[in-house]
Amino acid sequence: YIVFENYFNQKLFLVDTTGADEGNLEVIIKDGYDTLKAQLLKREKRKFEIGFMCERNMKHEIQVIFNGIQITGIRKKFPSN
Repeated sequence: YIVFENYFNQKLFLVDTTGADEGNLEVIIKDGYDTLKAQLLKREKRKFEIGFMCERNMKHEIQVIFNGIQITGIRKKFPSN
């Protein structure tokens, strides 16, 4: 599952892979114009805290790919403070 948090222009979300097999996690973030740099901020057990800088107040598409399988339907509108 994914949990979102806002800290001014830095947006954070948590990807929890508890219950899944070991594997490779990829994250791609797009704001409609650009692909944004995702940063792995914290990792403990099977939980990954990922952050990125938000510059536009619009829906962002966050692609989460685990072991080559894309998790679909993740869209979030982030206000750019």
